[in-house]
Amino acid sequence: MAVKYVGRFCKQAIISRAATFSRHFKMSASTPALIALNCDDGKELLKTSTYRQDDIIKYFGKQKHRTMCGLQTAAIVMNAMKLNSDSLYREETMFDLQPTLSVLDKSKVETRGCTLQEKSDLYRAFNLDVETYHASDSSEEEFRQIVKKTLVQSNCESTMVINYHMDVLGQGVPVGHISPLAAYHQGSDRILLMDVWPDTYELWAPTKDLFNAMNTINTVDNKSRGYIVVKQKKKL
Repeated sequence: MAVKYVGRFCKQAIISRAATFSRHFKMSASTPALIALNCDDGKELLKTSTYRQDDIIKYFGKQKHRTMCGLQTAAIVMNAMKLNSDSLYREETMFDLQPTLSVLDKSKVETRGCTLQEKSDLYRAFNLDVETYHASDSSEEEFRQIVKKTLVQSNCESTMVINYHMDVLGQGVPVGHISPLAAYHQGSDRILLMDVWPDTYELWAPTKDLFNAMNTINTVDNKSRGYIVVKQKKKL
């Protein structure tokens, strides 16, 4: 099965409907098998996933500023967690909030985005519990198990955010990036990445390929990228 993607739309070519989701749909030996969420296959994967957080999808939106993927992702995650009953968090107003200003330098974020550690500090500033994993200190299997443990919580009591390199994943954009995860499909071992980059699509990626894209070095702090588990504090 060969599938070509144009922008956020899916153009199918030479499709075998007998293919099962347990197969890796490689377009070539070097191209990761990325399946757009808005394709028939992508929709079917979501429909048959038992590990999914629909509120991440509900509150999803694309980033407006090229370096604000971390802020837009935080807005999605905190809205899905329903941290503020009065209004929704938005990328454009995150720097109007004291917790953001207490841990992030706006001029630096506007220039080069956020590191994994800075992203973790942001969630802590909003009184959330955070577990931070650099890919170099983790493993593909540990990542897979944490994804399943987290995304099975449909109420978004815990959520996951990843920091990865878009070009390594096969998206054709040579930058590091941050986006939330929304689902895991066990039969195909694929993860739904709700990509906030304005010019790409939300997609299903093989767990192995996603982990490899995280296991890359961020030259800002010379540490590997990775993933974050964000949890609401338990009420006493």
